[in-house]
Amino acid sequence: MKNDLEIKSFVVNHIPELGYLTDSRSLYLPIDDPLAPIAVKKALENENHEYLAGYIQVKRGNETILSENHPTQDLFETWSDLTHVLTASTEDQYAITLLDYPIDVTIKREKQDFLFQVKGEFNDTEHTSSLIQKEHLFEAISAGFKDLITFCQKENFHFGEATLYQSSVRLSEELS
Repeated sequence: MKNDLEIKSFVVNHIPELGYLTDSRSLYLPIDDPLAPIAVKKALENENHEYLAGYIQVKRGNETILSENHPTQDLFETWSDLTHVLTASTEDQYAITLLDYPIDVTIKREKQDFLFQVKGEFNDTEHTSSLIQKEHLFEAISAGFKDLITFCQKENFHFGEATLYQSSVRLSEELS
């Protein structure tokens, strides 16, 4: 069965105090957008090189599980939680942090498969995904994570020492 699960990183392109960071009028840019490096450099400068805001899109066919409605102030914090599924694969559920955003995202094990559960600000279930095969989830997490790390390395962005960037690079190397 073909893996139709896709996990992609989008970076912030609009900061209220600064306005749009590039010529694009999108709030977020996918990391493969030619303007994304410009947005990242400006966003990092605005955050003293400590945080990279954005969101992680999780789609499966026509089903959107996470989108621009689920941003995070730190992509590396959120990716750290997602990759925890790969490194601690015996747990029954995994909390995914959307830093500074009042939404609870959990990945839950259902026998051999997994599902995403997204709860709103008042603990109302916003969305529960269909079941995802373990191999498909692991493959999509690994690919999306490596894409972000490769993008950051290629562009040679400067991250502060307090960020999760360096540990993310090491984990990406371990997963290769």
